Amino acid sequence: MESQANPSIVAVMRAWIVLGSLALGACADGGGTTPAGANQVRASEAGAGQVGASQIGATQADAAGVATPQVDAAQVGAKGQVEQLRLEAVTELPRYVAPTPALADDGSVPECAGEAKSSEARAAVAAGWTIRTDMAWGKDYRVVGVAPRATQVAGFGCMFPAARVLFFRDGRAVAQLRDLKADEESFDSGVQGVFEHSAEPAEPAGKAGSELRVGEWQVARARVLATAAGLELTALPALDAYCGGAAKVPRIEGLSLPQARAKLLAQGWRGVQPDREEGAERFLGGLIEAGYPEVVDCAGTGQGYCSFEYAADAGHGLAVTTAGEHGEDDGKAYWPTVVGSEVTCAAKVTAAPAPGG
Repeated sequence: MESQANPSIVAVMRAWIVLGSLALGACADGGGTTPAGANQVRASEAGAGQVGASQIGATQADAAGVATPQVDAAQVGAKGQVEQLRLEAVTELPRYVAPTPALADDGSVPECAGEAKSSEARAAVAAGWTIRTDMAWGKDYRVVGVAPRATQVAGFGCMFPAARVLFFRDGRAVAQLRDLKADEESFDSGVQGVFEHSAEPAEPAGKAGSELRVGEWQVARARVLATAAGLELTALPALDAYCGGAAKVPRIEGLSLPQARAKLLAQGWRGVQPDREEGAERFLGGLIEAGYPEVVDCAGTGQGYCSFEYAADAGHGLAVTTAGEHGEDDGKAYWPTVVGSEVTCAAKVTAAPAPGG
């Protein structure tokens, strides 16, 4: 399987959908409880354009003058800016000096911070950072997601305000990725998501190979490519190619369900109506009645995850996950938003096509 989002995130979404459905079924029978909300967040839409780091979004680490050495990125091969996300070279490990002990909302020390598994992550902890992600990337790099602190947020779980990503090579910090509008007071700000993604051979010369998708907790906003020249932050492609280039998925992350479905249909995907048990429709948030018979299941709790199935003529399958509810407010419809998708190559699609899909 190949995915636009972190496969582990897709698995979490599916688990919540199953748990939510079971819980709703138990409640409908007069018993049971519903699980707590899943850890999902959508940060506010960011404005485009080049923003100077000295003008906006400096964390206290930057304000203290100890975090972001300004060097010529070309010297170490790290460059690129997409909207307010900037990749920049560093000549030493950025430091963070916390003004107060990092506390959770209830005043306790949070236990949700990530484990510092590598020597690079342990060095980041020694420099004052809280670990969010610690992973090897490709043959040459170590990627460590850090933040000033971790905090437990009701309905979301563990969040990392003003998170950023540090890149290490041969044990030395060589680059960092920052959101220039990150704000330590906003629990969902900064670079919350880091997802490894395997590029197809059809990528332009010099761009093929492993890449990182970066952005919000679930939704990617840009990608970091490791090339012979170093690291480069670039915009996401209009299409992702899978299955040797035979299955193409347009950019649908962050779009409303109707917008995403229109793009998928234009690309040749069709909705697949699954076999359902009698009465299952009542747990699907009115989406079948709204014209989306390809909906497979909905959690009905937490962030309201729903899954949808699509297929291509060649037999490839596509699972789309949304978060949020469908309804109407003051005569205006509101829709779930796409937070992830997953391609299954050469899948045998046995369900009947959805009417109109």
